Order: sequence, then structure tokens, then C-alpha cells
Amino acid sequence: MASRDTVAKVIPPTHWKLGLLVGGIAGGLALGYVAYGLCHEDHEIHESCFAPAVGGAAIGAVIGGGLGALIGGQFRKREEAESPAEAACWPADSIGMAAHIDYFRSIVADTDSVAIATREAFELEHVRASEVRLIDDGAICRSAVLAVNEVAGTHGRARQVSVYSLGSAYAVEDPRLELDEGEYPFYLFDRRWRPKTVMMY
Repeated sequence: MASRDTVAKVIPPTHWKLGLLVGGIAGGLALGYVAYGLCHEDHEIHESCFAPAVGGAAIGAVIGGGLGALIGGQFRKREEAESPAEAACWPADSIGMAAHIDYFRSIVADTDSVAIATREAFELEHVRASEVRLIDDGAICRSAVLAVNEVAGTHGRARQVSVYSLGSAYAVEDPRLELDEGEYPFYLFDRRWRPKTVMMY
């Protein structure tokens, strides 16, 4: 069964186009040359070798381009493999993030009156403490960046965020965003990245 943290899969960019181009050119030149050479050996039949050479080149380009695309498709683009998706997640900080996880667990898992009132105020459900965890999925972090920028009115801003799973909700923090009062905002969203509210920590 797929995890609730799973988002729509994005096919990673690869070098299939480059493989198509290189393979097509190489295959076209190679088979065109072979066809041209065979034509010259049979020059008594073929007065002109232009058409056979072009035909051979076309067939070679199709075959070579297909093979090149298949080979190039096995290699992800370096810039896409290293960023931006993975880079959207703030590097794990075992001390700071552990404190935040404990904080959220006290809200969504505890049964005292303060925790219940906080859940009601922020529209959070009561879940097991084990369901509160840090997410390190680059695609989810990238979606979180887009969602935060939408709420904050900072479209296109580059961020690295910490995303916490809170049952049916996400809590998103930009660790570099500290307000004058020394508080950090946690942006709350549902699983479809619809904004709920902002929690100050």
C-alpha cells in the first residue's frame, strides 16, 4: 500500500534527447556510408548512388536514434539529480528537529486538555505519536516550498524547508525565517497542500 506521504511521481529528467541526437547522427552517417559503398560496388546497376545513400542514412538515423535514446534515458541529468528537489529539504539537524517532533507529538498525540484545545484551534487530528515524523522526500519538500510561497506571497523564492508529517496534515518550517520576536512560523497544510493556518513556535 502506498504511503500517504507519496506524491505524484515525477519522471526524472534524463539525457534521452542527447542520446537520440548523437545516436541518430552516428547511425545515419554509418549506414549511409555503407549504403554508398555497396552502391559503388554495384555501379553497373546504379548510375547514381545518392538515393541509396540517403535511404541508408535515414534508416541508420532511425535505428541509431532509438538506441541512443534508450541509452541516454538511463542517465539522469546531473543538475536535476542534485537539485532542486533534494535541495528543497533542509539538512537534518538531530537536535533542533527532534525538539520540533517532540513538540508536535505533544500536540497531536497527548490527551490532556491543552493538547485537545490546540488541536481544535489548528484543525489537527488526534494521531499516534509514531505518525509524527520528519519527511526527507525531495518532491514533497519542493511541493512544500511552492505552498509556502503561495501563502506568503513570495512566488519563485528559493527555500529549504523542514516538513513534518502530522497524520493528515503537514507542518512546514523555513528554518532561516525567524521573526523579530524570535519565533518561527510553522505553515500548516492538508495533504493536498491547501493551507490551514500558521502556528508560531
